[in-house]
Amino acid sequence: MDRNLLWAVMLFGVQLVNYFFLRPLGIYSRFWYADIVLHILAGIMFGCLWLWFSRKLTLPREFLYSSIIMSAVLGSFLWEVWEFGGWYVRGFSMPYYIPSLGDTLSDILAGMVGAIILCLVRLIHSLRVNFK
Repeated sequence: MDRNLLWAVMLFGVQLVNYFFLRPLGIYSRFWYADIVLHILAGIMFGCLWLWFSRKLTLPREFLYSSIIMSAVLGSFLWEVWEFGGWYVRGFSMPYYIPSLGDTLSDILAGMVGAIILCLVRLIHSLRVNFK
């Protein structure tokens, strides 16, 4: 299995554990930063998925890094649309989620930060490999 796909699958597993176990336990109400950490990891996950999808393309480094960030922003935006859609379909009755513009924008920004972290890790790794 490709390393990028493996990371994406593992991070998706973290998202599922969060959704089915941590959210019902009230972790979000006790630790305000849990949502930020979740969305940073989601940004890394979306970036890894993009790297897996684009593995056969030959892209210049600058375009690759900017496309990783854009894939994370797009994935975060779609995630927020999905969250709002679930809230809307359930008749506005999800007690742990009340949408606000500030929360939505901070979640998308956190996803972008996750992608930037992924880009920095890849850049440092490539520089170390090329330096040896």
